[in-house]
Amino acid sequence: MIDDILMKCKDTVMRGMNFSQLKGCSLMVGDASGLPGQFSDSDKVCAYNSGIDYMDITTFLDKDLDLEYVLSKEHTSEGIVILNNGYIYILENPYGVGLNIKITLKDFYKIETDDGKTATVDDVLNIRIDKDQSFNSYSDIIKIETLEDGSIKYISLYHESKESSDSLS
Repeated sequence: MIDDILMKCKDTVMRGMNFSQLKGCSLMVGDASGLPGQFSDSDKVCAYNSGIDYMDITTFLDKDLDLEYVLSKEHTSEGIVILNNGYIYILENPYGVGLNIKITLKDFYKIETDDGKTATVDDVLNIRIDKDQSFNSYSDIIKIETLEDGSIKYISLYHESKESSDSLS
């Protein structure tokens, strides 16, 4: 398929180039790169099989990517986030652009209602991951602390380490 398209372009746009030269300066941009949340890797495979360079659309446009994940005690991993032993691990950023991650923690902590009963409630975190952000082989690790009053505190170990290193300089 790609070879047919390139052959049509060769005579109309790229006069004087041979097929190999045309392939060498071609770039396929697609949205099926096999990244978390995408339906397939078919665009990337097609480009590879055709011998041309490939780039995911989010990287090509250099736009931030908005991702949403839902975690619970039963469903502890989704996409690039993992909930484990009081921490949320955000894996290395495979997209090459900044990420805005919304994580909903279902049935995450208990509160006492006005009538004295206990209810289990959700919590939502919004996390920003920069394009090249890295912390101990992850993009970030979020520590989950339960305070004395029962409220939850989230601590970004990446940002905490940056503040510590900035105060030392």
